Amino acid sequence: MRWKAFGFVVLLLCNISVKKSFGCEAPNSIDKTIYHENCNLKTPAIFHIEKVVSKDENGNLSYPVNVGEKILHFDITGRNEGEEVHNILFDLQLQQYTGNGERNCKWKTLPLSPFLKNINPGIDITVPHGDVALPIKFSLHGLGPIICLLADGGYYALNILIKDGSEKVSTPLGCLRVEFQIRK
Repeated sequence: MRWKAFGFVVLLLCNISVKKSFGCEAPNSIDKTIYHENCNLKTPAIFHIEKVVSKDENGNLSYPVNVGEKILHFDITGRNEGEEVHNILFDLQLQQYTGNGERNCKWKTLPLSPFLKNINPGIDITVPHGDVALPIKFSLHGLGPIICLLADGGYYALNILIKDGSEKVSTPLGCLRVEFQIRK
């Protein structure tokens, strides 16, 4: 009986320490899989994203997202309802899910947005009208100081504004929110 009580106390303390270290339960089950949704634009979106998966450098499914790799690989599938696009750029906003207990948990924007504008997603193809599969390759070269700020096992989100970079004034094509857990 004592061992059962001892095991229960150890389990309870481990559970409390894990909750304290992260502060919050995973929103949208992102401790198990990537969550994504299309976000709203002021103008009608031309790109509609249907699926987002994370892969490792060898092309295998990989989750949580490993920011210890030099390049992050995502496969995004969706639909381009406009003209073909020759140069896609992303503006990113990084958020962390944090708080002091379950009631105080919320998404907080990290003040990095000025450094995350006009990011080349590594798409070396023209994106045609219709159904598309986009192999995204984010190079983490030069982002070491930002990655050092990220908590291993933490919950993060990227708000991604997808733009046509071939125009002087970039036209928003779509907006995507991706929530995920990371590992280092």
